[in-house]
Amino acid sequence: MANGSKHSAPGQAAGYLFQFERALRHLAFSGTGAVVGIETLDDVVVSQAAGEVVYEQDKHSISGANLISDRSEGLWKSLKIWTEGIEAGDIDSDQAQFLLVTNQAVTDGLAFSLMAALNLRDAAWAQHVADDLKTAGKRPSAKIKDFVTEVVSQPDESLKSLLKRVLVVDGGSGGDGLQLGEELKENLHLDPQHASNIFHGLLGWLHDTVMEKWRSGREALVHRESFGKQLRFLQIKFQSQQLFRETAAALVPVKEEDREAHRDDLFVRQLLWVGIDEGDEQLLDAIDDFLKCATERTRLAEQGNIPPEEFRAFDERLVKRWKMSFGARAPALGLSDSEMEAIGREILGHALEHREALAGQQTQEFYLTSGAYHRLANGPMEKPRVGWHPRYKERCQLVEVVHEEPH
Repeated sequence: MANGSKHSAPGQAAGYLFQFERALRHLAFSGTGAVVGIETLDDVVVSQAAGEVVYEQDKHSISGANLISDRSEGLWKSLKIWTEGIEAGDIDSDQAQFLLVTNQAVTDGLAFSLMAALNLRDAAWAQHVADDLKTAGKRPSAKIKDFVTEVVSQPDESLKSLLKRVLVVDGGSGGDGLQLGEELKENLHLDPQHASNIFHGLLGWLHDTVMEKWRSGREALVHRESFGKQLRFLQIKFQSQQLFRETAAALVPVKEEDREAHRDDLFVRQLLWVGIDEGDEQLLDAIDDFLKCATERTRLAEQGNIPPEEFRAFDERLVKRWKMSFGARAPALGLSDSEMEAIGREILGHALEHREALAGQQTQEFYLTSGAYHRLANGPMEKPRVGWHPRYKERCQLVEVVHEEPH
């Protein structure tokens, strides 16, 4: 490979990839019905449903060079391409907007004038820029001579009409591909945790889509609706992988005074009814799980990870699972107290060995499920939603009577 080719290859590759970044930006921010083309009538072409067409020339530099200076090939060749397109009837100038995009900062010259807002461009502005353009085109180098001759030979009104529709976008105003990921995250409201993966997933999808079209001899036209479907697919993919991260059980603090405050709760009594002693480690773990579950549910809700309806659905699935277990194990009359306690411990064990999914994501920590079960077993006193002892309903009524007697 010749030295010139070796040194130009990275710049050419970067310019090629820059077109995909620009096309992705148009797909993200264009209206419904838009179609984006790469290397069709221009580097990037955006056809809006209402009829307006954006023609874009992209000039990317990795060396810091200004590729659209007053005497640059990039500036004059772009103007020539658009002039020829209008003359040939390929471009309807009344429906066209022209973008000249660079990843470098533009601070002076004709390109800086062409960064002015479109709604501020009056006849005087157009005349001034047209005059500056003709001045810049005097005594052109051999490299740009043909381009300059074609552009400045246009009738004044045609030239001014074109210049009014040319907008330069530089690295400080959206022409830098490094900004695109942040723009997508902000404007598409991407989850910050997955925004980078979604952004690169969209770029990869666009590249693969365009390459497949080129290899099959078709134009690289991509519809806004296809982008929307891919965006939704990636959002679901990454969010379903890990919508939330549970706090490890050892990292959820539990205060001793909180433990003591709940030692007389109904869910604790339900454990005593199935033969678990007050000093048993299983009972102490149950109180801790009850408290940790409450803390973690509050954290997940406040951070916006899990909406309330997902917690309700979580609880409903636990109740349904308990009903099947309880119905299969609850005995008929005639068993001794110790036998019923043993059945109750079996029902309890079946419940607590489970980890229920939350919001479509499999949970990793047991305390979220076990704590939720203890919460469901905690009341209201007259009608807890789950119980362990086969006669737990009768015992709950007795507890209620005992609580009411002093009053």
